[in-house]
Amino acid sequence: MRTKTDRKDALLLLTVLRAHRLAGAELPAVWVPDPETRDDRLVMRMRLTAGEKLSSTKTQVQCLLKQAGAERPVGLRDVWTSRGRSWLRQVADSSAFGLHTALESLLRQMQFLEEEIARLGEAVEALAQTQRYAEPARELDAMVGVGTLTAMVFLAELGDLSRFANRRQMASHLGLVPSCRESGELRIAEEVVDAVGFKKP
Repeated sequence: MRTKTDRKDALLLLTVLRAHRLAGAELPAVWVPDPETRDDRLVMRMRLTAGEKLSSTKTQVQCLLKQAGAERPVGLRDVWTSRGRSWLRQVADSSAFGLHTALESLLRQMQFLEEEIARLGEAVEALAQTQRYAEPARELDAMVGVGTLTAMVFLAELGDLSRFANRRQMASHLGLVPSCRESGELRIAEEVVDAVGFKKP
């Protein structure tokens, strides 16, 4: 079974450096993203960060509810719906000063983050429509389970896809050793190859 670990990576780097130092072997070239790619990444990273902050804030709300012993009304499964949020505000209004203040603060933060996510989502969509990303983003977006955000994160973080001859090189770049044992997984893997234009080995 193939494995990839930090220890093996360190030994490989040591071997390369020894060959360079002792025998004058050339060091591997390093790809540096252009300024536009680095700038594009900021949009996706801010969108992902906002999503992580929203998830963290929701976790804090859940912890406060548990601490307060607040029980959901019968039939209320999701506290993030409009009905659920009305209940959360009722809990805040009927709580002691500290819990009231904390819960109200978290609800305000949630509202801000949701609005910010919507704004950043519009920025991601606009970037996906530019000439640079339109075609590959559309191809990836057509795949099952892949949306615009996932496609754009993939494209912006990897940068120039032409530097990868096949999916194995891309997996090596990402530090992954993927394998497909089921026909469904293999089909999806082949779709990715076709979508981004890799040459099949």
